[in-house]
Amino acid sequence: MSLHSAPSAGQILIVDRNRTYCEKLIHRFNEKGFAIRRCVSDSQASDIYRTTNLDLVIFAADLPEMEGFRLLKRYRQEATTPILMLDDTYNHHDCMNCFLFGADDYITRQQPLDEIVWRAAAVLRRSAQIPTKENKTQLVVDELVLDRKYQTVFYDGEEVSVTPIQFKLLWTLVFQQHQVLSKDFLYRQVLARDFQKYDRSLDMHLSRVRKKLVGVGMAAERLQTAHGKGYCFS
Repeated sequence: MSLHSAPSAGQILIVDRNRTYCEKLIHRFNEKGFAIRRCVSDSQASDIYRTTNLDLVIFAADLPEMEGFRLLKRYRQEATTPILMLDDTYNHHDCMNCFLFGADDYITRQQPLDEIVWRAAAVLRRSAQIPTKENKTQLVVDELVLDRKYQTVFYDGEEVSVTPIQFKLLWTLVFQQHQVLSKDFLYRQVLARDFQKYDRSLDMHLSRVRKKLVGVGMAAERLQTAHGKGYCFS
């Protein structure tokens, strides 16, 4: 798998309370075309996992729910989604237990961010060769429902007609809710090309998606433009 192939890189959930570190890690993953969503607790992770087709989950070892590795044990019993354990510093005993209880790799915050991205890519490459019965194709946020299999969008029960590109743009923004996604990332992820300074294609698609959703009752400010930075779904 090429890390420069944005459309197929994968969707990753990071469960970690360390905001500063996660912002750096998410930025590096985004640069390589990965779609990243972050939450800070097991309950939030469970809600996302039930409604999202995740390719990989990264759990912080210092989560309260990780005591006795119970969170890792439960997720491994319930699902085959690859899991990376993220520790603050290397601990031989914890590393061995992570593998014992089902983690696919053990990483630390001391490792270079690029190495973590490559390790995630390697795990995803291996997992792609293993058949799975899991088939979560929906994103659900309040009244908004996106179905990736059928490329459909519903808001408060009413279907919203969108083009394939508009669907991909909305899916990417909703999956990474509350994160400002740069135009560079979105052009690679959605349009499969590099961003050019005077190219307004993405602005046009976003404007049309916002107009359609506002037309069925969604608040316009949920699709935000961060001037000079990118876009965000809140």
